[in-house]
Amino acid sequence: MIIGGRTVGPGHPVFVIAEAGVNHNGDVALAQRLVDAARDCAVDSIKFQTFKAERVVTPAAPK
Repeated sequence: MIIGGRTVGPGHPVFVIAEAGVNHNGDVALAQRLVDAARDCAVDSIKFQTFKAERVVTPAAPK
């Protein structure tokens, strides 16, 4: 497999992915700081997640 011009797989250097997840709290400036920190750590990639609470929680759940 080739990711960003790098071959990934057995016999090749480790491809390091930073896990930012949802730690940006929807804040683009914070997400950019996480990208900057990942770059400073020389990772190969960074992974983000987003979600909408109303799509993962039932309206019938107690508040």
